[in-house]
Amino acid sequence: MLQQRQEILKRLESHLLQEFGKEGPIGESAHIHADLGLDSFELLNLVTTIENEYEINLHEDPEHPPQTLGQVTDLILVALENKQDVLNE
Repeated sequence: MLQQRQEILKRLESHLLQEFGKEGPIGESAHIHADLGLDSFELLNLVTTIENEYEINLHEDPEHPPQTLGQVTDLILVALENKQDVLNE
């Protein structure tokens, strides 16, 4: 799972560098708003890109949205695990 986590982080960093013009390197502790400066529209765009790329739906808690890239990565891992569970049924 560690390898998968690193791959997801690389993909997120790639999206942030290429599509949002952010400067790297970007680590999992990077704060979405404070460090990366993503506004709500950019975050929605990133989430939509991720959901389409991995064919998943991220189910973040609206009262406690992810604050860091690591937390976004955790959401992706959970969604991928849930997707795999559904496929195995």
